[in-house]
Amino acid sequence: MGLRVNDNEETTMKISEVPQDDIRTLQGAKKALYAVDDQGNYTRSTTSGWDVEEVVLTQVIDDFEEKAGAAALRVRKNETSPIEYFMYKKWMDPLTLAQVMGLYRWQVKRH
Repeated sequence: MGLRVNDNEETTMKISEVPQDDIRTLQGAKKALYAVDDQGNYTRSTTSGWDVEEVVLTQVIDDFEEKAGAAALRVRKNETSPIEYFMYKKWMDPLTLAQVMGLYRWQVKRH
């Protein structure tokens, strides 16, 4: 038996409302999310993306590319470690990089 939806229908998305905007950043892939079926149960559905999601993702990607470019210049000047460049190139922040490397964030920043 699925999880039942609360009485506040304004905050739930029905399966028929799941966006299918075929956003560019998903490159034709689908992703899973949960929506409410006709019986009021949460069920897994798929989406090809949402236009609003595309705008936000594009801004985030542009920000990481800008940070990677600036870090690359600092690497060439020996002002920072190449790890900073690769961190931004792979869309990570210091906390994510620390977790991936098995280090504390302060250890990553010190490097």
